[in-house]
Amino acid sequence: MQRNLNQSPATGTETAAQAASFRQNAEGFAKIKDIIFLMLGHWKWFVLSLAVAFGAAYYYLQITPKVYTASAAILVKSDEKNSGSEDMLLDLGIKTQKVNITNEIMSMLTGSVADEITRRLQLNTEYYHPGTFHKTVAYGVELPVTVELPDLGQAESASFSLQLRKDSTIRISSMVLNDKALDGSLTFSMGKPVKTPLGIMTVKPSPYYREGFQDELTISRIPFSTASA
Repeated sequence: MQRNLNQSPATGTETAAQAASFRQNAEGFAKIKDIIFLMLGHWKWFVLSLAVAFGAAYYYLQITPKVYTASAAILVKSDEKNSGSEDMLLDLGIKTQKVNITNEIMSMLTGSVADEITRRLQLNTEYYHPGTFHKTVAYGVELPVTVELPDLGQAESASFSLQLRKDSTIRISSMVLNDKALDGSLTFSMGKPVKTPLGIMTVKPSPYYREGFQDELTISRIPFSTASA
C-alpha cells in the first residue's frame, strides 16, 4: 500500500504533462488549419502569382539566345623518322619546342591559327533565322544556301535579308553597308555572280539544299578581325 501511495504523485505529473502536450498539439493543429483556410480564401492570388512566375521564366528562356562553347586539345608525338612533321605543323601556325622526348610540348601561334580557321570556314559570315523573340543561328542542315561577297574588304561589315523562293530565285533587301542603310532590293538566280550595292554577290546552294525549298535568312558579314578575335 505504501508503494502505491508513493507512485501516485508521479503518475499524476505524467498525466498533466501529457494533457499539456495534447493541448499544445491541438493548438498547433488549429493554427495550421487556420492558415490553410486563410490561404484557400485567397487561392486566386496564389494561382495568379504562379502563373506570372512561370510566364516570366518562359519569356526569359525564349528571349535568351543559346550560347555554345567548344574546346580541343592536341597531342603531337615525337617521331624522328618523320622529318616532315615539323614543317607541316609550322604551315598550320604551330611551333614545336626542340626537346627530345616522346611527347613534344608545343605552343600555338594563336593569332595565325584563328585567322586561318576563320578564312577557311568563313566564320565572318553569319546566318540567322528570324524568330518571334530573337533570331536563331542557322547552320548545318538548317542552312540551305551560302553567300560569298568577295568585293568586301576584311575591315568592312554588311548585312541584308535574303528570301529563298520555290523557283530557286533569291531576293535580297534591307541592305546595310558599314552601318549605312542602302535603298532597293534585288531578285536574281542562285549560283550566278550578281552585282549588288554590296559588291559582287554569289548565293550558292549548300549540301542541304532541296528543290522547291523556301526560307528566310538574315545574313551578317562582320569584320575579319572581329570574327577571328
